[in-house]
Amino acid sequence: MKKLPIVYHSLEQVVTCLRNSEIGRTSEVNQLLKVCATGSNGILDPNSFLPRSRPISVVKPKMPIIVVEGLDGSGKTRVSTALVKRLRLDLHHTPPQRIKFLKSYFDEQEESIRRAYYSMGNYLAATDITSSQFRNGIVIDRFWPSTAAYAISHDVTLNGGKVEQSIYNWPSDLLLPDLVLFLIVSEEVRRYRHAYRNTTNTKEEQLLANNKDFRENLIHSYRSIRGPELQVIDANEDIKIVENKVCDMMLTMFPILCRSGSSSSPATRTSSTVSAS
Repeated sequence: MKKLPIVYHSLEQVVTCLRNSEIGRTSEVNQLLKVCATGSNGILDPNSFLPRSRPISVVKPKMPIIVVEGLDGSGKTRVSTALVKRLRLDLHHTPPQRIKFLKSYFDEQEESIRRAYYSMGNYLAATDITSSQFRNGIVIDRFWPSTAAYAISHDVTLNGGKVEQSIYNWPSDLLLPDLVLFLIVSEEVRRYRHAYRNTTNTKEEQLLANNKDFRENLIHSYRSIRGPELQVIDANEDIKIVENKVCDMMLTMFPILCRSGSSSSPATRTSSTVSAS
């Protein structure tokens, strides 16, 4: 059987690979496709299960779209929540709630199938965002950078794979955010935070904890994504300090967010790596 892609660069590629895979006729794949074809926010045609013709990436709101990324335990959820509360941003997660019931099934599949599921979630989230009224800015807790970075890191670390630079290119049919915040912490801090707030211990979490090469390849992959602006945040300090720094930075970078109801004051804009100290 033909090897499936490591990273998917179009919705059509995701659908084709899912339907032609070894699990293409399972009820779980069928359920996933049906959900993706349901309602006004559906991304697939309900009859053919092929991508709908309208492009997703052409819709560009006036309010900023900010993606928060980082390894498990880096503080993504805390920072995302702070942006929502203080700057009145709307929060989106991937995978979106409407396909989360299938997550445990796809997490047990081979890496290419697993990433196809997460890729589908990115396109669903993008459509949810572009279908909204954009009265507020948007913050996305994980998006395409995570899907791509984990796929690449798995292949490079575990399979000795070599990647072309084009693999880091943002999909042309996927909503392009204004900014990606990438939170960096030491492994000691990451483990502490992860253990403090988490009750799961998945295979991927174990790999992240036990394999230094995987962590380093993952960070390199995140940094290599081509498309939106990347802002690296040193998130090692107390998480409340990190929250304040990020909120101040967003007010400086996106003045449109400086409006009544924002409970943070702008600080001086910093360069590509920001320290929370």
